[in-house]
Amino acid sequence: MHSQTTFLRRFGFASFSLVLLTVGLIHGPIHQPAHYHAFADLYAYMGIPNTMDVLTNIGFLIAGLLGIYHYRQDSKNAGAWVICFYSLIGTAFGSAYYHLQPNDVRLVWDRLPITLTCISVLIATSHSQKNNWLALFVGSMYALFSIAWWRHTGDLMFYLLVQIIALIWIPLNLYLHQRVVSCRWALLASTCYLIAKICEWQDHLIFDHLLISGHSLKHVFAGLAAICLVRIYQTQSQHIARANAYHDKQQIHVS
Repeated sequence: MHSQTTFLRRFGFASFSLVLLTVGLIHGPIHQPAHYHAFADLYAYMGIPNTMDVLTNIGFLIAGLLGIYHYRQDSKNAGAWVICFYSLIGTAFGSAYYHLQPNDVRLVWDRLPITLTCISVLIATSHSQKNNWLALFVGSMYALFSIAWWRHTGDLMFYLLVQIIALIWIPLNLYLHQRVVSCRWALLASTCYLIAKICEWQDHLIFDHLLISGHSLKHVFAGLAAICLVRIYQTQSQHIARANAYHDKQQIHVS
């Protein structure tokens, strides 16, 4: 029964990913806007260029450190979540490094950890915690490929594809497997990330009407999404702990 469920889960993920990939190939290349690096808030405080866009990455750092703290309390439930939390810390530093002097070369160190975060969460919520290292290796290779593809061709399709898959598949997969609490946190994470993308697209418009730019707000909402990922990890760990306790109790009764 377990093997059948695992097969159906992997088949569903593969089918869903293939459909989105087909749509992406039909759509064609997705290029970065020519003015992408022209952010609205260029103010420098305390000698830090683009201060707010740099400092608002702290949400990723907080989420990553919180995740590592909880992981160290429950090292049995490791695997992909460890990569996720360290990738969030990498996103904090990579994005800050990029915003100090925005250009395509520095943008690599922003986008790579973001891609690793998305892939590791997909794996963590879709695979057994004890048997996901092969999936992590393949996912890491995909992350490197997606960034290399963008740098070589200018096409963001493979970079964006994994984000779209994560936004939809993670809450859907948790819902289908009756992980209600985790599903709610996943839906909240997806919502926060969608709001973050809207803020990114409306960077200048938001800055014209508020005291903070759209891109800085993007970091805030994406940071909130990252904290939701930590809550998913906690609820998943609690579920595994309860399942293990029940199994141990049954073994005691049998013996």
